[in-house]
Amino acid sequence: MKRQLISLIFVGLVSFANAQWIQTSFPAVDYITCFAFSGNNIYAGTGGYGLFLSTNNGNSWVMMHNGLSINTDASALAINDTSIFAATDNGIFFSSNKGASWKALDSSTVGITALAINDTSIFAGTTVGVYYTSNNGASWAAIDTGLPSHSWINDLVLN
Repeated sequence: MKRQLISLIFVGLVSFANAQWIQTSFPAVDYITCFAFSGNNIYAGTGGYGLFLSTNNGNSWVMMHNGLSINTDASALAINDTSIFAATDNGIFFSSNKGASWKALDSSTVGITALAINDTSIFAGTTVGVYYTSNNGASWAAIDTGLPSHSWINDLVLN
């Protein structure tokens, strides 16, 4: 029984070790900072090249910069139904049409490293703590009670 279990584990590990990555045709950029998924759409934020969309599993990509500077650093993306929120070096932007156009929500909220959405609540992890809005970014409140001062938040997960 022990020998069969060890054999099964070994076969499983060998199968996992032989998995291969396939390169897609992502445009030449310095680095990708974040991804978000909605249905068949893959959204990618980049450092210095803005936002991109793929509707075919990464086989091709389209730059989405209508309302954004082309050389935007995008640090975080979050999707709620058809609404997409993008944290950039120029503030937070919002799209209600799958990224075809973008509207600035708050240009004073910079240093955002993570976004998460739960219904109508948006949470932003920043270089100085966590912030929250329930009015689509019109105003933000710090919700970092209990965190060390000036906590750098890299990721947020809502349950």
